[in-house]
Amino acid sequence: MKKILFLTYYYPPDLSAGSFRSKALISKIADQRKDYKIQVLTTSPNRYTSYSSSDLGNESNSSISIRRHEVRLKSKNFINQIISFIFFARFCIKETKNDHYDLVFATSSRLMTAFLGAFIASRKKTMLYLDIRDIFRDTIKDVFPNIIAGLLAPIILRIEKFTYNQATKINLVSAGFTEYFEKNFSYNKLSYFTNGIDKEFLKDSSFYSKNDFNHQNLKVVYAGNIGDGQALHKIIPVLAKKFPNIEFFIIGDGSRKYKLEK
Repeated sequence: MKKILFLTYYYPPDLSAGSFRSKALISKIADQRKDYKIQVLTTSPNRYTSYSSSDLGNESNSSISIRRHEVRLKSKNFINQIISFIFFARFCIKETKNDHYDLVFATSSRLMTAFLGAFIASRKKTMLYLDIRDIFRDTIKDVFPNIIAGLLAPIILRIEKFTYNQATKINLVSAGFTEYFEKNFSYNKLSYFTNGIDKEFLKDSSFYSKNDFNHQNLKVVYAGNIGDGQALHKIIPVLAKKFPNIEFFIIGDGSRKYKLEK
């Protein structure tokens, strides 16, 4: 039986794009390839401080085993994120020390999960499949001042080169990332599996035209992450002032929720 190591920092019941994507992929592999054993290394739910799921231990069946690292620093400041990931990396390296894998798979928005996958694949001398959901060197420009981002850029580039050169195959969630990879890494072994549409949203295929709406009683609902990428703290207040007759309902959590509330 072939063995796949699957690395993902988030996994259900945690709430994040990475966790949902990982669950869907693992379920499909397990359903279609009965000759594969999948070992999932992930964390306990920690994406949002307002959400937790108790009594979550390790899980195992005939085709999938899930081992979780308990994240003790739930605060989402940058230092705590670094410390939490270092402990997760130690956990993964320890768990894989005496095992052989036919394939290492890592899904990563932040670069370091992909780097961890590359490090383990290099030690195990096995194939590496990377699922890349964001470009980390771009995101740090939104997190740090320009001077610090500039100092970090060469270090991140070296980590990226090691990580991506180690990969047997790289999948991108958006074709918009292609130019970045071809320009910086001369990498052409790319595939594109985007985030899909959940079946809950396919039950009703009808759509309303703009003429069906009464703008005097329009309600707009957003459900999801409230972070820098969504920028709701910049968008919603402006819209609410411009359209006082529209009610906005925001459901979710994230690093910029406090700014939106303010």
